[in-house]
Amino acid sequence: MYQFIQNTANVSSDALLHNISLIISMEQKYGISFPDVLRDYYIHYNGYKISLCVFRINNNEYEVAKIIPLDGDTLTFEKIVDNDRADGFISSNFYPLASNRGGDLYYWDCNTQNLFLVYADDVEHPISICHSITEFFKLMSDSASEL
Repeated sequence: MYQFIQNTANVSSDALLHNISLIISMEQKYGISFPDVLRDYYIHYNGYKISLCVFRINNNEYEVAKIIPLDGDTLTFEKIVDNDRADGFISSNFYPLASNRGGDLYYWDCNTQNLFLVYADDVEHPISICHSITEFFKLMSDSASEL
């Protein structure tokens, strides 16, 4: 399912437990529940590099360069959510999932599970991408398999 992941080496049991702990912590902190497919991805592949994925929707081209990690030295899930809430411009139902090379973010809506692209210079007009993280990962995997 995750054909876009560059290195699929097995994760140690310590890393698995760490990732599960991170998920539980984020769910408790924000009062959300990660969808099963996202939970599975983060448990097994949190922080893994991905191939650049490019796909088309309604004659528009989109790219995904990175899945937002739960932890690490870069912009993480928690840092982005906390910054978004402090700024007040992004819907409180939106949680970061991925980014393109320009730093624009893909968000999943915790109420509807829909995915949106939010351009950094146009946060008032999120672009609907698809209806679930499963569908989003399929777009990415199909793109990666065409390379």
